[in-house]
Formats: sequence, C-alpha cells, structure tokens
Amino acid sequence: MKPAISFVVVTWESLDDLAGLVRSMMEHLPTDDSIELIVVDNASSEDPTEVAQRWRGPLQIERLGSNLGFGAASNQGVRMANAPVTLLCNPDIRLLDDSILRLAEFSAERHALVGPRLLWADGTKQPSSSGPVTGLWPWVGAFTPGSIQPDWMLVRTEPWRIDRTTEVTWLTGAAIAGPTEILERLGPFDERIELMSEDLDLGLRARGAGVAVLFSPDLCAVMHLGGRSLDRRFPDSGRELAASNRAFAIRRAYGEGAEKRSRAALSTRLRLRRTVKALLGRDDSAERGELEALGRR
Repeated sequence: MKPAISFVVVTWESLDDLAGLVRSMMEHLPTDDSIELIVVDNASSEDPTEVAQRWRGPLQIERLGSNLGFGAASNQGVRMANAPVTLLCNPDIRLLDDSILRLAEFSAERHALVGPRLLWADGTKQPSSSGPVTGLWPWVGAFTPGSIQPDWMLVRTEPWRIDRTTEVTWLTGAAIAGPTEILERLGPFDERIELMSEDLDLGLRARGAGVAVLFSPDLCAVMHLGGRSLDRRFPDSGRELAASNRAFAIRRAYGEGAEKRSRAALSTRLRLRRTVKALLGRDDSAERGELEALGRR
C-alpha cells in the first residue's frame, strides 16, 4: 500500500526533539501503511535510527556524510517521499491531535502549500505566516500594532493572528504540507540558503510560480517548541544570517529597490517596538539584535 502522507523531518543534534515528535505521532496518528516517516540527518554526532524506529509505520532514514543545511536535507527527503502529499516538519513539532491529516488532505485538494496554526508550549499563538513583504502593508504593520488591527488588516500584516484559512505570502518552515510533485518542482528550498529565511524564499517562489500559499488555523494546530537547532547551529550569528537571507530572497523576487524599501519598513517597525518597550520598561534585546543585524547586512 502506497502511503498517503510522507513526513519529512531534518535532524541535527536533535534526538530529544525527534523522540518527542515520534511520540506525538504514535499517540495521534494511525500506524498502518498510510503515513511514512522520512528522517534525513545532517551528520549529527548521534545516530537517530533507534529513535526514528519507534515509529511503527513506513520509515526511511538517510544519514548524510556532512551537514548540508536544512534546505538541502529537506530537498533530499522530498525526493525520497512515496506519498502524494509531503509534510515538511521540524523535529521540535508536537502533534496535539490528528488534524494534520486534514491539513494534508486540504493541500492536495487545493494544490497548494498549506500551514497549520503554530502554538508555543504555553498554548499561545506563534507568528507562523506573513502578508506582503513589500509595498504598503509592511508600513501599515510598522505603525499599527497587530493586537489592535481588525481582521481585514491582519490578513495583510499578521495573518497568524486570525482564525480562518487565508492566502498569505509565506509560511514558517516548521510545518508545511504540499503536494509532493509541487514541492519537488519548487525544490522545495534553494540549497544556497542553509538555514533562516528559506521559508520566506519558498513562499515567494511558490507564488511566483502560481502556487497558492495558505494559512489554515481552522484546520490544524500543532505545538512548535521553536529555534532549538538554530540556537545550537548559530548561537551568535542567527539574526545576521536571517537578515542576509531575507534580503537575498526579496531582492531576487522583487528587485533591489523593493528590498531596500522592505528593509526600511522592517527597521522602522523594530525601532518603534523598541521605543514602546522602553516606555513600558520591558526588555528590547530582541529588537536591538535584529536592528544591528539589519545594519550589518
């Protein structure tokens, strides 16, 4: 029996995270032949085989000889997929129920890339999708806090806050479902981007190729612990890498001038957030770090 969904998980020094993901899959998903797990390991110091084998459904494990980066390893996993729908999934994802099956089915029906609601460990909403990165809307988002925007604005600025399926510009790469054929055609990722902003680039290229990118919080929600491999891989330079890759993706999609304007809008937003946090006596180190990274790129 051919599987209906292939889970592609890239690991790097993440045995505990993988164990948690597999545990949640075993708890909520059928262990017949309908769901395939593909683990592509980026030359970790520990073999993920024993942990991956806790999954009782179809399983493939590929251990790479060197760390090729998240994008290249994900692409290898997609090429290995036997199902018509692939779910690109970080190891620090935790399934909360079986709604990921509905998300995958919806992506096949719509021939689209589809993302679920992402939740922090405390159950609060996690930023996981974005509206346009160029033009007017980034400036609207810079000057108007998302917490006070009506839904018709949020759809274009911070769609992760809304509760219905909507078309977005890009999805966080922690969990994206798509028809395997479409993902293969897109790459899915540009292998020149090792980590950070590879999901933005995917969204821009997908839309440029006529593939819809949808955020579907009403279909599925998963927990995402967030940032763990990044913190281990780039403890000091993650923000600078993200800024550089973001500029590359936007410049390629829209040109040099649009990228500069997009960067100006983001910088304005970060400066205003710093000002508000200073007035409230709150820590502004995240915004300060992002601004410094933008200035260095």
